[in-house]
Parts: sequence; structure tokens; C-alpha cells
Amino acid sequence: MPIHSNIFPSKKSLQEQNFFVDRYKVDRIPRDDFHFKNLNEVMENISLQLGVLVAPYSPGETDYALALEPTITKDFSGIRYPVTLIEQNEPLLKYPQQAREFHYEAARRVLEDHGMWRYTYNRYFEHYPEKIIDEYEVYRGFCFRYDLVEGKMLVTVDPITRVITQSTVWELISKLGKEEAKKKLTERYVLAIQEKGKAIYQIVKIDFETNVNDECITIGDKVYSVKGYFRRPGGRPELADMISDDECVVIVRRKKGAKELSMAPSLLQLGLEPKTFRKREP
Repeated sequence: MPIHSNIFPSKKSLQEQNFFVDRYKVDRIPRDDFHFKNLNEVMENISLQLGVLVAPYSPGETDYALALEPTITKDFSGIRYPVTLIEQNEPLLKYPQQAREFHYEAARRVLEDHGMWRYTYNRYFEHYPEKIIDEYEVYRGFCFRYDLVEGKMLVTVDPITRVITQSTVWELISKLGKEEAKKKLTERYVLAIQEKGKAIYQIVKIDFETNVNDECITIGDKVYSVKGYFRRPGGRPELADMISDDECVVIVRRKKGAKELSMAPSLLQLGLEPKTFRKREP
């Protein structure tokens, strides 16, 4: 009987792949609660300007950016912190943890290009539900993990499932009423339809004092309503058309301490909690 494994090795070792990186020093990022957020913003900016994958490297109190096989070097613009080229053509083998990070980032880009939506950094789901059972949508996905073992990268893949209500949060609010909706929906997780696919958020509060046509989203020097945000140049006006004018605003976040966002309840669907499922009778 054949044995099937969910662990897949790379065809070549890191040494055989012979990847190299350029190392940039990033100065003056404060070592506060926002350090990693600010560092990741710098990584994204460098990646966009060089057109390659970039990973952070922070030994001790010094921050670096490792750029994977860039074809150019340049002075960066639009970055809040000084970035200086320190070393070119270093073997990636010197940075095993960053080798893992490059594999994660490459996988995430491919998955998102194929329309899959991100739940956490290594958990993704298909864009559309695999099946609909009664009033629930069942999404299939997978969790993946990279490990460097004896010079080769191994990826472990496990299947996962997420069940979402077909009813939108706006429909649930209309059914429950304001006070009951606040009690039952606050801190629940929801699937949000966004301009760039879907994502899971947690409800912080339901703001019945703010309407989807009230200006509440600040981007740079512009302020938009929820509907106006989707109708801005480069937005998705078809999403604005899905929102009714009498909707309130729901405040959500990715996780505790993350930036809070204003969203329309008609673009949110409630995720089922584990306790919702009944145990099968013996």
C-alpha cells in the first residue's frame, strides 16, 4: 500500500540553486511597538522600486533589507528612512531564515495572482466557495509551512476549511435590530469583499451614527465615504453599487492592535464559530 506524504522537498538544495542577495542597511526606524510595521513598509517600497523579492534581516539592533537577485542598484525615493547599499552578491545560503521568508513571499504572490484570498500569512482559501449547504458557503483552502532541512527547502501542505453564512452582515443587522446586533456581532469574524479579493476581519464595532455616504476614510489628503472610496479613480464602482444608501458603517480590524477600517455591512459575511457546529450523535 503506497504511503502519501504532505511534505514536498525542493528539487535542488540552496547551494545548488546558488541564489545571491544585495544587502541594504535601513537606519533610524524607532524600536517601538510599530517597528516591524514600519520595517515591512520599507521592505515593500524597496521591492516595488527594485522589482524583486525583499526580506527583512535584523540581527541585534540593526535593520537590513535583503534583495533577491536584483538587476539594478538605485537611490530610493519616497522612503521615510535612509536606505544604504552595504554589500552586493552575497550568497543566500548565509541567511537561512530569510531563504524561508523568500519562499513564503513567492508563494503568497503566486496564490494571490490566482485569485486565492489570504486568511493568515500562510493560510489561503479559494476565491469562490466549493459548495453551498443550506444557507452556508464552504470554502476550501490550505495551510503551508516552509522548513530548511539539510540544505533543502521542504514545504508542508495541510487542507483547511472555512464556513461562511450566505447572509450579509447588513441582512443580519436588519433582522436582529441595533441592540441585538451589537451584542451578537461585535468581535465576530467576517469575510470581506474588497477591491483586491477577499479577506477575514474581526468586527470592532457597528457604528450606527455613520452612514456609508458619510466621509470617514482618509487616504493622504483626501477623505472618502465608504461608497465614494469604491467610486474614486481606479476603484471598483460595481462594489459601490452593491451597497444600499441606508447602510451604517462597520469598523473592522485584521487582529488586535491592527489598523481599524470602515466597511459596508453588505460586503461582509459572518464566519461560523466552532461552537456553532453540533456534535454528531453516536
